[in-house]
Amino acid sequence: MLNFIRWAAAAACAVALVAGNAAAETIRVAVPIDATTFDPHFATDKTTISINDHMFEGLLRRDPQGNVIPALAESWELADDQLTWTYRLRKDVRFTDGTPFDAAAAKTSLDRVLDPKTGAGGRARLSGIESVTVIDSHTLQIRTKYPWPDLQDGLAANSTVILSPRALEQHGKQVSRNPVGTGPFKLEAHNVGSEVVLARNDDYWGGKPAYDKLVISVVPEAAARSSLIQVGQVDVAVTVDPEMIPALEKNGGVEVSIEPSTFSVFYMFNMRKKPMDDARVRRAINLAIDREAIVKSLLGPAGDVTRNFFAHGVQYRKDLAPVPYDPKAARELLREAGHGSGLELKIWAAHRYVKDQQVAEAIQAYLRQVGVNASIDMADWGSHWARINKEQKDADLYLLATTIPEPTFRTEWNFGRGAGKYASGYGDEDFWKTLEAASRTIDSDKRGELFGQIQERIWTDLPYLFLFDRKLISAVRKDVTGFVMDPREVWTAVGASRKK
Repeated sequence: MLNFIRWAAAAACAVALVAGNAAAETIRVAVPIDATTFDPHFATDKTTISINDHMFEGLLRRDPQGNVIPALAESWELADDQLTWTYRLRKDVRFTDGTPFDAAAAKTSLDRVLDPKTGAGGRARLSGIESVTVIDSHTLQIRTKYPWPDLQDGLAANSTVILSPRALEQHGKQVSRNPVGTGPFKLEAHNVGSEVVLARNDDYWGGKPAYDKLVISVVPEAAARSSLIQVGQVDVAVTVDPEMIPALEKNGGVEVSIEPSTFSVFYMFNMRKKPMDDARVRRAINLAIDREAIVKSLLGPAGDVTRNFFAHGVQYRKDLAPVPYDPKAARELLREAGHGSGLELKIWAAHRYVKDQQVAEAIQAYLRQVGVNASIDMADWGSHWARINKEQKDADLYLLATTIPEPTFRTEWNFGRGAGKYASGYGDEDFWKTLEAASRTIDSDKRGELFGQIQERIWTDLPYLFLFDRKLISAVRKDVTGFVMDPREVWTAVGASRKK
């Protein structure tokens, strides 16, 4: 109750501040964590990415269905050599500091991402680029090292958007404190740990948003977010706890949205050490877990049993059979692998996703039934992320998830190339050759066949303890329309408006 009072008081203060301008229209969104940076080339969590997406744009973008569509580039064409891409850029676009957007500005940002000294997270998404050339003021040419359709995915990524070259020159590494993009909003204030306030960009090329300010309130507690939206202190609550759904649905002023996503939660097997290098042990652990029971009892509408490493919304996804629950077969495989008398394992879990502690304990209980004694080491997410990114890990299984929608990047970033030290060590020469062929095939049908082979190979080898695909639950006041949560767990309020 005290938390709700505290957040309600903060929201009331925001209302009072906005009320100073009688004409101001404000949309308020409650999120679980604060933005970590306003330099989009370094943003990693979905809250930060979502906020930055209101201020910055790339050459391309994705629509809610996952299609790559124009943004700052109006059109493009691929030459017959299948290496040279020409992008024609929008004219009469300005950054919010007044700097004109042109091909030179686009090149400045792309070169920044490509420079290994920058350390930008999006560099792997542009790894196939050989050169970026300004042809004229609004024509940019990008040449790739080999036929590489993934360039389009890379240019539509949140981590490769375009920043004001003037801001980059003036502020350098401090550009996060002075974010300048071409988007429909600009940063007005950031009260660390409390809220982010974005003001409308009245000169936005794409048409002004229907309201003046977007206030993003940091409300870590799911119960507090639900309470705030029920009493109308916020217009949107992101990441709703499934247990809150019945109360929210009884509220006549709130609508609950449950959407599928590219968000897969799993435990990586540490295949760099025994016994996880043994495919029989990995399969046994997968067969020992009743995913249907876990989803039904712990997640309810917030999850679906994983049926493929390529979750719903990932291009070229195949619908594969779920891993069965078969403890008898699990015990037999463990016996064949030399662990008939028992096996000791260490699980690294973390507080990050839905019901993490309970899911880890359920896994522990199921493993116990097939003769595996698993200990659980639970950590906060920051500590967990640090420990799984060490070269040497003494854990046998460790919690991770992915929302990456692009098939090449999803595979590379989770299994090896492009991934950090958290990668499991999965993949032989044949696997990587197939992925390379898929990533360099322009023909969509042939590309789909190759990605189909990759999906089937992963599902046969089971390099992870696959669990569930998370659904995205948000709550929106019924007098607000146009809020969109897309499958990548990235949300936008750009098109939001309040019913009159």
